[in-house]
Amino acid sequence: MPDWIRDQLVNLAAYLGSVIEDPAADEAFALRHAHEDLTRILADDESDSR
Repeated sequence: MPDWIRDQLVNLAAYLGSVIEDPAADEAFALRHAHEDLTRILADDESDSR
Protein backbone atom coordinates (compact mmCIF):
# COMPACT_ATOMS: atom_id res chain seq x y z
CA MET A 1 0.00 0.00 0.00
CA PRO A 2 1.45 3.38 -0.93
CA ASP A 3 2.36 5.62 1.99
CA TRP A 4 -0.05 8.34 0.91
CA ILE A 5 -3.00 5.93 1.02
CA ARG A 6 -1.96 4.62 4.44
CA ASP A 7 -1.65 8.21 5.70
CA GLN A 8 -5.11 9.12 4.37
CA LEU A 9 -6.67 6.02 5.95
CA VAL A 10 -4.98 6.69 9.30
CA ASN A 11 -6.33 10.25 9.24
CA LEU A 12 -9.81 9.02 8.37
CA ALA A 13 -9.71 6.42 11.14
CA ALA A 14 -8.66 9.09 13.64
CA TYR A 15 -11.51 11.33 12.48
CA LEU A 16 -14.07 8.53 12.82
CA GLY A 17 -12.68 7.62 16.24
CA SER A 18 -13.14 11.18 17.45
CA VAL A 19 -16.74 11.17 16.18
CA ILE A 20 -17.48 7.92 18.01
CA GLU A 21 -16.11 9.37 21.25
CA ASP A 22 -18.09 12.63 20.98
CA PRO A 23 -21.69 12.17 22.15
CA ALA A 24 -22.70 15.43 20.45
CA ALA A 25 -21.24 14.46 17.06
CA ASP A 26 -23.40 14.24 13.96
CA GLU A 27 -22.85 10.62 12.92
CA ALA A 28 -24.71 11.00 9.62
CA PHE A 29 -22.42 13.89 8.62
CA ALA A 30 -19.36 11.86 9.65
CA LEU A 31 -20.46 8.88 7.56
CA ARG A 32 -21.05 11.10 4.52
CA HIS A 33 -17.63 12.68 5.04
CA ALA A 34 -15.98 9.26 5.39
CA HIS A 35 -17.73 7.98 2.26
CA GLU A 36 -16.58 11.03 0.27
CA ASP A 37 -13.01 10.62 1.53
CA LEU A 38 -12.87 6.90 0.72
CA THR A 39 -14.32 7.53 -2.74
CA ARG A 40 -11.69 10.22 -3.35
CA ILE A 41 -8.84 8.02 -2.07
CA LEU A 42 -9.92 5.16 -4.35
CA ALA A 43 -10.29 7.48 -7.35
CA ASP A 44 -6.86 9.01 -6.73
CA ASP A 45 -5.33 5.56 -6.44
CA GLU A 46 -7.00 4.44 -9.66
CA SER A 47 -5.76 7.50 -11.55
CA ASP A 48 -2.23 6.96 -10.15
CA SER A 49 -2.33 3.37 -11.42
CA ARG A 50 -2.93 4.45 -15.03
